Amino acid sequence: MLPSGWGWSLKRRFNNPDNEFTLYAKTGTIHYANALAGIFYTKSGKRLLFVFLNSDNYRRKVFDNDAEKRGEKAQKEAKKWHKSYLGAMDATIDNWIRTL
Repeated sequence: MLPSGWGWSLKRRFNNPDNEFTLYAKTGTIHYANALAGIFYTKSGKRLLFVFLNSDNYRRKVFDNDAEKRGEKAQKEAKKWHKSYLGAMDATIDNWIRTL
């Protein structure tokens, strides 16, 4: 019951036509924490499960404990942190799909 890379929250991330319907995953995001877990099929026909969990506990604690830190600037910083990990996760999975 996981969405494919061609729909939902993965639509803009895993939309390489060569990998069509090879990835099924669920995302999870909260300020200074993100996750991606699911299943993918490699070019060689293997079916593999994966989980990525990223967090910055210190920044998350600061964000949660200080209402002033939750303003527009802090929101932008948290989104920037989140995006910095997406590329690495996506590139790793794409590489696994192509090479395993």
